[in-house]
Amino acid sequence: MAAAVLLPYSVDAFNGIPDLASAEKAFQDREGDDYIQTGFTDVFLKHNAANKFKLVLLHRHGSLNQGQALVATNGTSVPWNLNHIFESGREAKKWDGAVFPTAWLVRNGRLMPYEFAFDPARPNQLEQVFGLGLLTDSPDARTLEITEGAANISFPVTDDAVFSNGTCVQAGWAFGTPRHLSGDAHSKPVNSWGSSWCVTGCLTNTHISVHYTTTADQLVRE
Repeated sequence: MAAAVLLPYSVDAFNGIPDLASAEKAFQDREGDDYIQTGFTDVFLKHNAANKFKLVLLHRHGSLNQGQALVATNGTSVPWNLNHIFESGREAKKWDGAVFPTAWLVRNGRLMPYEFAFDPARPNQLEQVFGLGLLTDSPDARTLEITEGAANISFPVTDDAVFSNGTCVQAGWAFGTPRHLSGDAHSKPVNSWGSSWCVTGCLTNTHISVHYTTTADQLVRE
């Protein structure tokens, strides 16, 4: 649905935006403040947009050449040569980062981006470190996965000694408060945005690779 109402970026449309003095005069002539206090406030609140978007006075501080877009980075907006912005009007790649729209105007009932920002590449490259796994057991379950040749064999853990031999490598994490600790006054809740307990780890020797799941109370109890 969003793609159906979004127009591609246009330098001509950007250059047609009034300068600040003209925009301020139009605001006063149309008694814009009255609309802000009544209609626009209701629209933003009705659509739960008040925490995501703001109303802006449509204006520009200069003109752009063909193939350029106004891009903000580190608090400064400058013209960038971005011919490929014309293709989608939404996001473009540059210098391993992303250029994305931050302001839109309305043309014939459709939105058109006219200002952009640059999000630089992330140096940590975490997509090369982490993946996403399906949690098929309860977060506090303990299992071993032994690799023999091409076979991976999983079974429950009953001996905690395997967790304390010093050769384990964590390989997965779950987030939340385990069900069996939810009513325990001596337990510390684990939050999805902060602490976690290990779900899967790896023990390796010359013969096999052993994957295990720790109990949540090993990490959350005081």
